[in-house]
Amino acid sequence: MGNGDEVAIAGFVIDSPRAVSVLARGARPALSSFGVTEALADPKITLVRQLSGGGSETVAINDGWQADDQSSLSIGAAHTAGAFAFDEGSKDAALLRVLAPGTYTMILESATNANGVALVEVYLVP
Repeated sequence: MGNGDEVAIAGFVIDSPRAVSVLARGARPALSSFGVTEALADPKITLVRQLSGGGSETVAINDGWQADDQSSLSIGAAHTAGAFAFDEGSKDAALLRVLAPGTYTMILESATNANGVALVEVYLVP
């Protein structure tokens, strides 16, 4: 995984009568503790909503989970959703957002034009 044609794209649909809390994550540095080699050094995630009339809009971008304005909330959300914890100061990426019903994609790419292995995760947070 890297940039351009070498990105990971995960699609998901929120089929609910109301908005829901979603935790979207791009894990790389955290994977090293699970024995993953050649992990991507600095992942960046972009959350995109597909518009009903065609086209799309960017909901949020994150390059470093603690840079997000809701990073302190994402720690609790990760625990509630059953996700493994990110280390303090790691370069993993995460976004916690309340999303309206619709179709979304999450794009995970390298923030530094490097190549490596990463994990795309999307959790519904109760």
